[in-house]
Amino acid sequence: MSLKHCIIHKIERLQPAADVVVTLADGELDVQGSIFSLYEQLRVRYMRSAQKRYGHFDPEQSANPLPGLIKDHLSEKSTFVSLTKGIMAQMKSSYEKVDEPFSAHVLIAMTEVNLRPELYIFWVNHEEVMQISSDLKVSNTRYINTSKIQFVAKVKLDDFADNETQRYLSVYTNRGNKDLTQAFLHFCGFVAGVDMAKETAEFLQIVDQFSEEIPPETVLTYKDKLLEYCVEQDKVGMPVVLDELSQLINEDEPEHFSRFVSQQQTEPQAEFYTDRSCLKKYLRYYGRDKNLSISFSSNMFGHQIHYNNDADILTIKQIPKSLKAQIKKNNER
Repeated sequence: MSLKHCIIHKIERLQPAADVVVTLADGELDVQGSIFSLYEQLRVRYMRSAQKRYGHFDPEQSANPLPGLIKDHLSEKSTFVSLTKGIMAQMKSSYEKVDEPFSAHVLIAMTEVNLRPELYIFWVNHEEVMQISSDLKVSNTRYINTSKIQFVAKVKLDDFADNETQRYLSVYTNRGNKDLTQAFLHFCGFVAGVDMAKETAEFLQIVDQFSEEIPPETVLTYKDKLLEYCVEQDKVGMPVVLDELSQLINEDEPEHFSRFVSQQQTEPQAEFYTDRSCLKKYLRYYGRDKNLSISFSSNMFGHQIHYNNDADILTIKQIPKSLKAQIKKNNER
């Protein structure tokens, strides 16, 4: 991955219902050193987030200039700086529709990943903290907390230009002010192009079907490899590549799993994104009420843990040593 272009502008409204003010940078930043470090921290945080959503520009939002601005840049009709100024004009227009005060810097970056260009738009907030200065006095200072990103938009430019997928635009919005969040989504013109929870649930159902067709003694190993791959791909914001996963599961028959999945999928896909919450539920069983909390790995079900549906009884064998010791201690009283 390489950072090709980077610039930072500013947008703010200091008082409720006041004018939105945009401060534009004169030119691009040097992509080396501190700016690259900041970009990389923001990117990694975004990629690891489970709150990303995937979709595309809303075709019904005809007034959104972003698709046209990006197309002009891709066809070399505009420079990167001109593109970012157009982006800021659209952002200002969207935030003029709400009255909330705010202040943020907007880091816009153009990168290449495996020779494929990507556009990032980060909304960067500052936080105030206290420090003891060199003259031993307490003063306030501001810093960027890259662990708490608020808004991000990412465009896979090749996929956008080819128009062969409805997943070229991804966004992240932090839980917070609803009006500011809606303004950001309006600025992007984002519309969801995929129901990841539904697709992940379908995929995991196919995984269970495939488990019934392989030797029982290999099921746990197969599921461990599969889920580990899916979770790792999700953590770095990458899709599950079916052929890659199939080869990982069985090097001797690298097409066995991918062929089975393609035959079972409602809409066969060579790659797809997974929903992390669905993966977590598949990895572990858990439940709680006022007096009881239970959580265990799905691999234990049917082995150390059994459920009698008729009697509504859960049987646990080989309980953890710490729990066993606690029970014995209490029984001896």
